[in-house]
Amino acid sequence: MPGKARQAFQQTLIRTKKSYADDAKKSMPKSVAKRYTPTIDYTISKGETPDALEGEVGPNIERYGGKSGKGGLLPSFGFLDDPDAAGGIRTAPSRARQRAEKFAADELVKGIEIAAEQSMKARGL
Repeated sequence: MPGKARQAFQQTLIRTKKSYADDAKKSMPKSVAKRYTPTIDYTISKGETPDALEGEVGPNIERYGGKSGKGGLLPSFGFLDDPDAAGGIRTAPSRARQRAEKFAADELVKGIEIAAEQSMKARGL
């Protein structure tokens, strides 16, 4: 099942990235969303053990010009998605990250169940 599990994991990251960006775009002011949501990226890498995988989904502040580059995502935009943000910003946190985390957890369970089922079926079980 290792190949199927990796595929399920990667699909979860891809779907979470899209869901996160779509949700953030809907829940943030348009002036912010147009710079924030295109920077939602995902990464996948090997974990601490040979068969482990790690993944991240979230804003990439280095994309589109970097922290201070023209058109870049400013680091403060991350606070718009921080559930613990303490004032000092003009809008309430969107909580898009929290919804993305729940989406990813649910999606991963579904993906692994499908991967296990496909692997067993391929082996005639």
